[in-house]
Amino acid sequence: MTRLKNKVSIITGGASGIGEAISKIFYQEGSKICVIDNNSDKLETFEKSINSKDNLLKIFVKLMLNILFDFFLKVTIPSILA
Repeated sequence: MTRLKNKVSIITGGASGIGEAISKIFYQEGSKICVIDNNSDKLETFEKSINSKDNLLKIFVKLMLNILFDFFLKVTIPSILA
C-alpha cells in the first residue's frame, strides 16, 4: 500500500498504544516516520516489530523543552524532508 508514499509523519508517543498502531499503519502505507517516545525500550521493540530501519527515525525524549522542540523543528525536520 502506498497512500502515504513521499510523506513524512511525526508521531509522538509512537512506540506504544494508539501511537504505535498509527506508526505501524503509516509505515505500511509508505510514509517516512519519525517516532518520538519517552520509553527507549518500547522504541527498540517497535523498531524490531516493523523489521526495518528504512524510512524510520526514532527519537527518545526524557523531557521535551521548548528549546529542544524548536531545534527539532528547525534542524531535524528539514533533514528528514531532504
